[in-house]
Amino acid sequence: MYVEICREIERKIKDAEMVLVGIGKELDTVQKKEQEPVQDSKSYIMGKILKNQEDSAQEFYEKCDFVYKKIHKKIQNPALMNLAGLLEGKNYFIISTNIDECLYCSGFRKERVLTPCGRETLLQCSSNCNDTVWEAEPYFQQIFRDGMMVKDEERKLPVCPACGKTAVFNILRAGEEETYCEQGYLADWERYKKWLSGTLNRKILLLDLGTDFYQPQLIRWAFERTVMLNQKAYLIRIHETLANIPKELTERAVSFFVNSRELFEQWRL
Repeated sequence: MYVEICREIERKIKDAEMVLVGIGKELDTVQKKEQEPVQDSKSYIMGKILKNQEDSAQEFYEKCDFVYKKIHKKIQNPALMNLAGLLEGKNYFIISTNIDECLYCSGFRKERVLTPCGRETLLQCSSNCNDTVWEAEPYFQQIFRDGMMVKDEERKLPVCPACGKTAVFNILRAGEEETYCEQGYLADWERYKKWLSGTLNRKILLLDLGTDFYQPQLIRWAFERTVMLNQKAYLIRIHETLANIPKELTERAVSFFVNSRELFEQWRL
């Protein structure tokens, strides 16, 4: 079954002038249950779990270690790497609701990637005092030596250079939208809008890979609207349980109820 799906996707990509890819939770390097400690670390930094400060700080450092390993490719995502190989040479753009630095380390052109829900290599003020983000790399250089994290007594949590409050990863979290700094993705958003404006009346393939109903306006609903407006557009939606497509699009869309991560991990280019 996977072979047939792969061949169909390959044919559609080859035939398309442009390819727009939406990436959701199924293709995330880390699954939800493994991400929960990161939410706790954010709560610590925001001062929401004062009684567990030491444990929460440790979870924050574990998050730093995980991101550092992604940057240095000690942790990789084969599914994303295979997808990048498949799109090589095409005019494409990637939009993802995941916060997964592997997306930027798998071979995609960085100027063609948009992650509006945040990025793991950016920091911001915990209260978003000045609507500014900055690279986490200088901080990583302080707490890592020769690829290993320094001892506990040598570590300090990052702070906002403007107000001195503890800094946090620039990541959108449920219930914390007011403190999320959007500056981290706005330049990419402008590039995305310009790219989209060039798809009008062009033969465009939309690949909706592993998205659920988290922020559906960014990928699921937006992709469906594009197909409705552009008669030359074609949608392929892949998800283990949520691959449904509207009846209005059945002539220019197809769905595959398979796990998108498993599909691309087994891909043979």
